[in-house]
Amino acid sequence: MLEDLKKIDWGKLTHAYGKATDLPELITKVSSEQQISDEIDPTKTALYSLMNRIFHQGNFYNSTIYVIPFFLELLLDDHTQNKIDVLNVLLSMLYIISEEEDESEFTTEELNELLGVQRTVYQSILRGRKTYSLLSTEKDPQVKKIASELLSTLEKIKIDKPF
Repeated sequence: MLEDLKKIDWGKLTHAYGKATDLPELITKVSSEQQISDEIDPTKTALYSLMNRIFHQGNFYNSTIYVIPFFLELLLDDHTQNKIDVLNVLLSMLYIISEEEDESEFTTEELNELLGVQRTVYQSILRGRKTYSLLSTEKDPQVKKIASELLSTLEKIKIDKPF
C-alpha cells in the first residue's frame, strides 16, 4: 500500500507551510495502526497535520490533488483505523467547493484561477465515487453515513456548480 508515494516529486509541490516534502511521512502515519492510548492517536494527529497543510483555511494547494488518491487508497484498506476522519476531510473540502464565492472580492483572473483549482480538487474527489459507494454499505453506521453524505454532496455540486 502507498507504493506510489515515492513516484511523486514532493519537493516541487507546496502546501500551506511551504514545500510538500513532509507529506509522504504524514500520509504513511495516517495509514499506521498504532494507537498509544485513548488520548494519543498518532494517526489522527498526522491526519490533522496533513489536512492543515493541503487544505488550510479553505485554501487548496498544488499538493492537495496528489494527496487525495492516497486518501482513497486508505479508505479501501481494511487496516485503516480512521476512515471516518479521512471521509470527513474529503467532505470538508467539498463543503468549501460548494460555497458560493463573493465574486466582488476577486478579479476575473483570480476568480477563474480559484474555480479552476476547485474544479481540479472536485474531480480528484469525484474519482473516489466507487469507493464512497462501497463504504456507504459498511457495517459501521458513521462510515456509512459520511460516505453517503459525500456521495450526495458530489451530486449537489454537480448540479449547483457545474464545472
